[in-house]
Amino acid sequence: MRKIVHVPIFAAVALAGGPDPGMATWLPVVEGEMASVLMEPVLYEAPSASGCFFVRIAVLNRTEGFLGVDLRDYWQLLRPVQYVGSDEAELTVIDICAPVPPELTPELEASILEDYSFNQLRGIAAGASREYYVDFNAAGRVDIEALPNEWLFLGMSGWLWLTDGIRVEQLHPDEGFVHVRLELPAAWRSVPPGSVVAYDGPYGGVAETLAP
Repeated sequence: MRKIVHVPIFAAVALAGGPDPGMATWLPVVEGEMASVLMEPVLYEAPSASGCFFVRIAVLNRTEGFLGVDLRDYWQLLRPVQYVGSDEAELTVIDICAPVPPELTPELEASILEDYSFNQLRGIAAGASREYYVDFNAAGRVDIEALPNEWLFLGMSGWLWLTDGIRVEQLHPDEGFVHVRLELPAAWRSVPPGSVVAYDGPYGGVAETLAP
């Protein structure tokens, strides 16, 4: 079903601050109480992992303490679930199917806190960021480069679990999804070896460190 709705559409903007000046043009995806999620306005390739395109996501710790973020489950990560080419700088007709985040039950909260205490989550120092690369599992570079448009919109959806060992926060778009806008033709880079990559593999979702 197609519907006309108003949702945030983020283009490249200057951030007010942050630990890395190189992130000044990154695209905001989600703002939480403990962290912000940003996306670099660049598309990536990792042929050894997947023929699909990847995006680079950073989880920025805005607290004065240490955080842990769960990056183990591809299907729950904040990731692109749609791409749309457009000659207009704004989208008005939205047609997207977004996953529904699970409820934070007492049992799930206890499990996340236990995983944090046993160092099962990826750590983020105060004021620092933790990055991962995640694919759009139904298109590659050839599909994006075939778009005749001026803009590429990526529909970002999913969620991240974050904790400081006391509180547990779920980071997800308020509307269930958010579109970020990149100018075409897109800039392309290769995912560096040693990076955390998440992708839809032949036997299901994979989250691992990219081998050299």
